[in-house]
Amino acid sequence: MRRYNDRLEIRLSTEQKKKLYEIAGDNCTVSELIRKRLLKEPNRENRRSNRDIHNQLKRMGNNLNQIARVLNSMALSQSPLTASDLIDFSGDVQTAISEVRILQNQLQSK
Repeated sequence: MRRYNDRLEIRLSTEQKKKLYEIAGDNCTVSELIRKRLLKEPNRENRRSNRDIHNQLKRMGNNLNQIARVLNSMALSQSPLTASDLIDFSGDVQTAISEVRILQNQLQSK
């Protein structure tokens, strides 16, 4: 988590200050508003969403690693895969790839 240690003071009229607090509302603090609008930094909600997407990608990667481990440990000569098994497996992999692409697009659009 990023820590903000430096302070910046600015002078505003009472009206300007009220307007900043109105714009920020209950959604974020005035500091977050300024960082988001002027510096284009993601707000707390976006960071939380990115963290959720990151966790989903990690879980998917773990699942793919487990699949690869099982396939690599199988002696194919002892228990060959049927054509329908390969087609099912291919479909599962394509589904996983599609889900990863969707998550990547969500991350890039933020």
